[in-house]
Amino acid sequence: MHNPILRTAVCFLVLATAIVGTFVLSSYVSATTSRPAARQYWGTAPQSATLPRPDAYCAARVQLAPERVAGNAVANHTVPPRGTKLRLGPWRLQDPVMARNFAKVTGNFKGTTDEILEWAACKWGWDQNALKAQAVAESTWNQREAGDRDAHGFESWCILQVKVARPAPPTNDNAWGGYPWVSRSTAFCADLMAAWLRSVYTGHSYMGRSVYNNFWGTVSAWQSGYNSGVDGYVREVQYYLRHQTWRTL
Repeated sequence: MHNPILRTAVCFLVLATAIVGTFVLSSYVSATTSRPAARQYWGTAPQSATLPRPDAYCAARVQLAPERVAGNAVANHTVPPRGTKLRLGPWRLQDPVMARNFAKVTGNFKGTTDEILEWAACKWGWDQNALKAQAVAESTWNQREAGDRDAHGFESWCILQVKVARPAPPTNDNAWGGYPWVSRSTAFCADLMAAWLRSVYTGHSYMGRSVYNNFWGTVSAWQSGYNSGVDGYVREVQYYLRHQTWRTL
């Protein structure tokens, strides 16, 4: 999330919440390579959808795709091992549903960058091509990307620029948290960010109904911290979506 502008409600939440949440990954589900030959387009699931879909369900339906960014290979095949403590930060506590969604983030998938983004989109009912386009805007599909640097280090990490800490260092895990796994695992990064998108889209954030059922307002909020409409960031994502820029990386 580049240059976030956060409302007073979130600032208060961060100050008031001193404890960084810890989750334990209790089970591991291996992804299957038995996937359908026909292209499956997920699109954005309606508000009434039961989500997240199971990790294995989406793993079995992701379409095989070539790797476009060789530098992502290690992170694409790294998942948090069973029993890992996932240090999710206090920002998730702004809404009980968001907190429950974040508790279901596992990063439990290995594949190419295309496949991982599609898996996360399937799990959380998000448009897979829009998620791929947003990853172009955030990092040009570079899982090793670090951004939003302050005097103590980088605040945002991974292919989708999850803000793990504010201020840095990232080990503070005092924002969305999840460090170091958001940088180590592409699937964990995408899973966490897609959980955020679904939470905000369904009105379960400090923004409430202002972004309810508002797809581009949700995308805008990832960058700005609020629904700023079809701003420059959204237009950039829309451009990449329209041209499917990730296919030529």
